Amino acid sequence: MIKRILVIDNEQYIQEITQICLRTTAGWQVLTASSGQEGIAKAEAEQPDAILLDVMMPDMDGLK
Repeated sequence: MIKRILVIDNEQYIQEITQICLRTTAGWQVLTASSGQEGIAKAEAEQPDAILLDVMMPDMDGLK
């Protein structure tokens, strides 16, 4: 079974690098979100196995 991870980060290049690394080294299916609100919506809809969250984002960060 392929594991799915949601990467939430407002920096596009961080999303891309993380996505490439997780796919090639661990075989994860990677979902991405660019904001806290988008991340919450995707987490609820997709029910990923894990979430990798940036703690310093505008508006809603990883601590709120």
